[in-house]
Amino acid sequence: MQPTPESGARAPKPIKVLSVEDNELVGEAIGRKLRHNPEFEWLGWVDNAEALYAKVNESCPDIVCMDLDIPGQNAFEMIRHLQVVAPNSRVVILSGHVNSEYVDEAVNAGAWGYLSKAEDSRVIVETFRKIAEGNFVVGRLTDVGWSGHTPNHAGRSAGTPKRPAQPVSQDREPGIGIVRRIIQRFAARSND
Repeated sequence: MQPTPESGARAPKPIKVLSVEDNELVGEAIGRKLRHNPEFEWLGWVDNAEALYAKVNESCPDIVCMDLDIPGQNAFEMIRHLQVVAPNSRVVILSGHVNSEYVDEAVNAGAWGYLSKAEDSRVIVETFRKIAEGNFVVGRLTDVGWSGHTPNHAGRSAGTPKRPAQPVSQDREPGIGIVRRIIQRFAARSND
């Protein structure tokens, strides 16, 4: 952190965010939202475990935003491995899969948050902030009969998960419809 000329105080350190996403459009949409925000340092996106571990080793992200659908990879095992090789990096899942089994598995693996790809882009950005502060977050559109277990990752304060106003229907269209919505939301708000 560098002192600011006006106050002599140090500017806050930007939150470093890396995305693990097999869909380039989604990875780039997240990047567009974060690139021009001084609170964040966009580290880019990768689409496989090998590239993830190399990038984590190189850049030490604060937040790893991870999709569950990484071809040929088990995302839950990737989260577990990150807990060992990068214990200060906090994983948040951003996925079209919003069922309780996936949420529980991600939390048990060590994720600090779980969001639906249908969440508003401002919610996603705010979630990155909250997780960087040490809070555990489950998105409003994610809680589909989730057990509500709030983890305490390795003794670190996990905070209280957000509870939704109303649960999302389990028959939400996963896949391309969700991808389109997230891209549209990020693009529409890229100038926020």
